[in-house]
Amino acid sequence: MTLNLDSAYLTAFELAHETLRRGLSFSSPLTITQYRVLAKLAQAKKPINQGELGELLLLKPNVITQALDALVAQQFARRSVDPIDGRRRYSEITADGLAHIAEINETLTQCLYQNFPTNNVAYRTILEASIEAAARIEPPLSPVDAIDHQATNALIAVELIRQETEAALIENCGASLAECRIVQYLLERKEPLRVGILARELFMSPVTVARGSDHLVDRGWVQKLSSPYDRKAVFVRLSTQGVKQGQVICDTVNELGKERIWSNLTSEQCHALESLGQVVMADRRALAEAQNRAQLKDLKPLRPKDRH
Repeated sequence: MTLNLDSAYLTAFELAHETLRRGLSFSSPLTITQYRVLAKLAQAKKPINQGELGELLLLKPNVITQALDALVAQQFARRSVDPIDGRRRYSEITADGLAHIAEINETLTQCLYQNFPTNNVAYRTILEASIEAAARIEPPLSPVDAIDHQATNALIAVELIRQETEAALIENCGASLAECRIVQYLLERKEPLRVGILARELFMSPVTVARGSDHLVDRGWVQKLSSPYDRKAVFVRLSTQGVKQGQVICDTVNELGKERIWSNLTSEQCHALESLGQVVMADRRALAEAQNRAQLKDLKPLRPKDRH
C-alpha cells in the first residue's frame, strides 16, 4: 500500500493531539502516562501484576511504580500482595477509577466535537470513524475494550504515535516536529511564503513558526527573503538542501503511518483517516472565516485623534 500523507494530515494530527491533551488536563489531575496505566487497569478487569503491566505498556518498572503511586493516592487504584509470594505485587482499578475514566472519556469526546466542527453529516461520519480507528491503534486486551471509551483510547494512541513520529523525524533528519511541518508545507507549495501565512495555514503560532524558521535557516534548509514593497514582510523558501530533507520527512511520515497506523486498520478506517486531514483543515478555515466576518460588523471609522 502506497501512502502520501501531506501536511494536512500532520496538521490535523497535531490539532487532535492538542485537543485531547487539553481535554485531559481540564478534567483530570493525571498525566498522560498515569492515565494510560489507569486505562490498562480498567481493561484488565482484575488485579494485574506490575511487571506484566509494564510489559503491556512498554514502560520501565520505576515509571509504572510512580504512576501507580499517583493513582493510589487519588484512590483510582489499589495495590495488593500475593499471599503466597510476597514479592509479587498486584494492582487493580477502583470504582472511583472507573468513574473517572467515564468522565474523562465524555469530556474528551465533547472537546473533539467542539474543536472540529461537524455540522455536515458527512464530516461527522468521517470524524467518528477516525476516532474509532485511532482507538484501535494500540491493541486492547479484548475486542470489547476497543469499543468502550473510544475517545480515551484515541488519546492514548495519538500520544504514542506523536512520540514515535517526532523520535523518527529526529533520528532521520535531526529536526523537531514543528520544523518538519514547516518544511513539508513549503515543499508542497513550491514558492516563498510569508511567516504569517505559514502560521495561519499550519494553525501554529507566529512565534513558533518564526523560531522554527530561524532554526531551519541555521540548518541551511531555508532561506529568508525580503520584499521591496513591504519592509516588514519576511518570506521563507526551501533551499536545495531543504528540498532534499523535505523528501526525507515525507518518506518518514509515510513509512511510520503505514507501519504504525494503516497496518492495524480496515480499509474503511484507513480511508476515514486519510480524509480527516482535509476535512479538518476545511472546517477550521471555514470557522476562522466566519469569525472574521462576524467581527467586520463591529468595525468603526477611525476618529482623527486615533490616526496618530
